[in-house]
Amino acid sequence: MFYRKVIGVRSDLGLTQEEMAKLLNISVRTYRNKERGLLPFNQIEMIIIMKKANLTFEEAGLIFFAEEANKELYQTFIVQNK
Repeated sequence: MFYRKVIGVRSDLGLTQEEMAKLLNISVRTYRNKERGLLPFNQIEMIIIMKKANLTFEEAGLIFFAEEANKELYQTFIVQNK
């Protein structure tokens, strides 16, 4: 599942789930549900993570959107943020 990539980014940043939740200004429970794929990340959260991890919009799009299932959402994310 593509949400594993989010866990990898958080791990690469050396952040705990608690620290990531604080960065996103959400509860730890909500963050855990997002990381598990039970809740989607909103666009602002994606951008905060992207900037913290120094990712391009294309790299962030590949992390947050399953390539085939959400191809249209991925394209919209890229176009809106260029």
